[in-house]
Amino acid sequence: MDENSISINNRALGKKKKKEKKERIWEIDFIRSIPIILVMLYHLCYYFFDIPPGIFSNYYDLETKYPAYMSFIDFCRDDIFYNPLILKFFEPFFAGVFLFVCGISCSLSRSNLRRGILLGSFAVILSVGTYFASEFTGINMFIVFGVIHVMAFSILVYYLLELFFKLVFKKQVPAILSLAIGIGVLVFGIIAKNFLGWQSTLPYRSYLKNIHNIALGINAGGADYFPIFPNLGTIFCGIAVGKVLYGKNKKSLVPSLYCKAFSPLCFMGRHTLWFYFLSTPIFIGLIIGAMLIMGYKIDFEALL
Repeated sequence: MDENSISINNRALGKKKKKEKKERIWEIDFIRSIPIILVMLYHLCYYFFDIPPGIFSNYYDLETKYPAYMSFIDFCRDDIFYNPLILKFFEPFFAGVFLFVCGISCSLSRSNLRRGILLGSFAVILSVGTYFASEFTGINMFIVFGVIHVMAFSILVYYLLELFFKLVFKKQVPAILSLAIGIGVLVFGIIAKNFLGWQSTLPYRSYLKNIHNIALGINAGGADYFPIFPNLGTIFCGIAVGKVLYGKNKKSLVPSLYCKAFSPLCFMGRHTLWFYFLSTPIFIGLIIGAMLIMGYKIDFEALL
């Protein structure tokens, strides 16, 4: 075999190994898809009952014409969005799962800096977009510091911690340290909320001058509210678990359980950011379009 053949074979082998290393852990994508589906459905219920009254001039005039539709809106508002059981248990649980899996992904990522900057960019766009949408419609949709924001912030904090350990100790961040940070932030966040009076609600007009307080969790504000304390703690606990479960191999723990039926959910789990980001304008656009067909009229004077 000549040198050219050996070189070609080595390159092919290298590409194969690189492809194998990039193989995703399917169960992480699968688990991550469940919360994002529930989040989108939860937000859809909110859009149904909150947005139309401020947009359509004859919204209440058509109550008798579409009683079933109005009953459905009442169901979205009372039985789903403001359901005490959902607010108290299911919403925090699935949001926690989403953040926890984000932490696991951090422990597997080759470039948390790139991920953090990407998420941070989307977070800024989301805040700017929802601010102007709120100003335009008069409906409070402003996301000051939401789930995307806390994920971006946490990933960048972990990246700095990674960089520090690499430069100073020449090793990775220990799982026990990630766990200690996570538990510490969680405990402090819970104590601050329940005993120090944190997360007191602010009026809409004071959001901008109190962004730092909202981000930390000292004050609450915004349509999608996930402050650093305690949510950074959930992500760091996920980082610790990811390090323990997947270690250096970074391979699926249950590869035999995967089947093609899971592909759509895994696809959604791989692209949760895009689904989260694009679902809002798509849902709102569909609702407005359907209601225009039903005979509702946009109140341009109120919007302007």
